[in-house]
Amino acid sequence: MSHCHAPVVAGAGGVGNVASMRTIGWITAVLVLSTSCSFARYQERRIDARFERAGLVTHTVTLGDATVRYRIGGEGPPLLLLHGFGGDGASGWHEQLPLADEHTLIVPDLLWFGGSTSTATPSVAEQVRMAVAVLDHEGIERADVAGISYGGITTWLLVDQHPERVGRVVLIDTPGDVWTDEDEAAMHARLGISSASELVVPTGPDGVARLLDLAYHEPPNVPGFILSDVYQNMFTQQADAKRALIAEVESQAVAPAWESPPPTLVVWGEFDPLFTLDVGERLAARVGGDLHVVRETDHAPNLERPDDFNAAVRAFLSGPIPAPAPAPAPGFAFAAAPLSDADRASMIGTSWREGCPIPLDDLRRVTLSHHGFDGAVHQGVLIVHADAVDPVRAAFGAAFDAGFPIERIEPVDVYGGDDDASMAANNTSAFNCRPVTGGTTWSEHSYGRAIDVNPLQNPYTRGDVVLPPESRRYLDRDPAVPGLLVAESAMVVAFDASGWGWGGRWPSPDFQHLSSSGR
Repeated sequence: MSHCHAPVVAGAGGVGNVASMRTIGWITAVLVLSTSCSFARYQERRIDARFERAGLVTHTVTLGDATVRYRIGGEGPPLLLLHGFGGDGASGWHEQLPLADEHTLIVPDLLWFGGSTSTATPSVAEQVRMAVAVLDHEGIERADVAGISYGGITTWLLVDQHPERVGRVVLIDTPGDVWTDEDEAAMHARLGISSASELVVPTGPDGVARLLDLAYHEPPNVPGFILSDVYQNMFTQQADAKRALIAEVESQAVAPAWESPPPTLVVWGEFDPLFTLDVGERLAARVGGDLHVVRETDHAPNLERPDDFNAAVRAFLSGPIPAPAPAPAPGFAFAAAPLSDADRASMIGTSWREGCPIPLDDLRRVTLSHHGFDGAVHQGVLIVHADAVDPVRAAFGAAFDAGFPIERIEPVDVYGGDDDASMAANNTSAFNCRPVTGGTTWSEHSYGRAIDVNPLQNPYTRGDVVLPPESRRYLDRDPAVPGLLVAESAMVVAFDASGWGWGGRWPSPDFQHLSSSGR
């Protein structure tokens, strides 16, 4: 008896070598099964031989908590191929082997498919980590990527999380970020299902037959004994993990939006019953890419009309991978939330204690971006009163847009609640339940409605007292000095518009101080 290996025929989005069934013929299939060798496994041996003849070498490696099988070979710019549900890399992409003449093909089995698995919780994010790990293992810095159906969902998140690793993108019968709840409901009604797992993770031979109808516009008439063999040899492995993958995708409200879409080709099966052509039209418009419709195909156009598909992809990917577009400058980011348990634990006994004029429930943790003196964008944290959130957002947003640098923004608890230590570090801070400097009444900082900005460049003064002492050199208020506040500074102007006051206008100026009361 000849030795057989893993499954061939795939499900939705990665539909396998059903076309090869036509070329082998049923007499051959019967002969294969009569020798007690699985037809599905026999098919895989045939596909493996095609990959070997095309020069692709199979590797199985351990990458973190994953065991990954992938095939690699060919000549030219690297092209990562991510298959869809039901099969593996070989069964999903064997008709694309002619592209190895112009590209180095990297064809992994996605996790929990074929020869790849992981001890991690099944998710799209794990597929992305696997893809990046394979590129790293092969020393590939950037690659073009083609993904079909679930592989396209993985491609989408890969571009979102690692745009620097991706050149051009081919999205095939996959919804991107244009899929809506209405689309989902229409698909369920159209196909008579409550979840896509009912289609792509069949529970018996009849499910395999239905899957072929979904994948092929002209599905082969497969005998029941072949369907049973295919089901037993490929759809019973890691089925629970595959259902978890589908459940995770269906639970996501919307895919993340690409900030700067890479050059993208959208390819669609004309009669795809899962993701209908109007979804492809919307997706192409969304990413600013061309739409290529493969006529008289359903959900597996790359397998049903490979010559048409390969020609479109070859034309789109002609030439070397283009240089990445300059990354856009990060914009102003701002978020406010009630204090967490960890915030409260760090503040009690440090910047807040019993007897302070406001409860912790009135305070908010604000996370915001700011320019540093090093020219980079950093993240900072302020603790402010709930009614100070909007003025702070407006003022720090205006400062960010103006390129105003701030050394650091940290809660005063980082410095043990010590205002002098915070100033010495040139730290911009807000809430601190303490008396006014040199007095006994509560400071406006005790209410979360005052902020000290860049204390080094903006000293507190009272007579001969200058705090912090190192800031004396900034008493000559030269507006050209980075980080120095003057009446015309964008931050001061924005706080003025919110009704806040700036201490730089006081008879004994406190140039760092801004407060809602003006005190």
